[in-house]
Amino acid sequence: MDKTTQFRGLNLCEYKKGEKHFVIIFYLKGQRHKPRRFPVGRFDNNLNVITGETKFRVKQCQERLFKIAKEHQDEYGLWVKDPNLTIAFTSVNQSITIRDLIKFNNNEVGRILIHDPFPFAIIKVVDSNINDFLYQDLICGSAKVEIAKPE
Repeated sequence: MDKTTQFRGLNLCEYKKGEKHFVIIFYLKGQRHKPRRFPVGRFDNNLNVITGETKFRVKQCQERLFKIAKEHQDEYGLWVKDPNLTIAFTSVNQSITIRDLIKFNNNEVGRILIHDPFPFAIIKVVDSNINDFLYQDLICGSAKVEIAKPE
C-alpha cells in the first residue's frame, strides 16, 4: 500500500492452519515505539449463495477499513484512537430482548443489557483473546448476533 493512504500498514497474514486474515499494523500518535495490530477481517474468497458476490475480499476490507480509519485517525492520517479498545455489538437477524444470554460454543460469553434504540451488550470474556469469536455468529435467544469492531 502507498504510504500516503489511510490503508498503509494493511497486511494479509496467513496462519499455519491456512486461514488468511487482513491485519493492519499501526502506531498511535505519540507512541511510535509500540506497534499495534488490528484484525480487519478473515479473507474469504468463496461466493455467497444468495447474492453471488465474494464474502470478504479486498473490496470489503477497504470498505470496512475506510470507516474504521475515518473514526480513529486525525486529518493527517495519524492514528489517535486505538480501534482494539472499542467493540460494537450488532444484531445479524431476528430480534433480541433484555437479559438474553449470548453463547459461543455453548458457553455463556455475555448478556444483553440495553435494547432501545440499538441493541448493546456487555461481553463477559472468559479468555482474554476476544478474536476467537469476533465476527462469528453467536446464539442469543432465537437470534444470531455477532461482535464487530466499530465502523
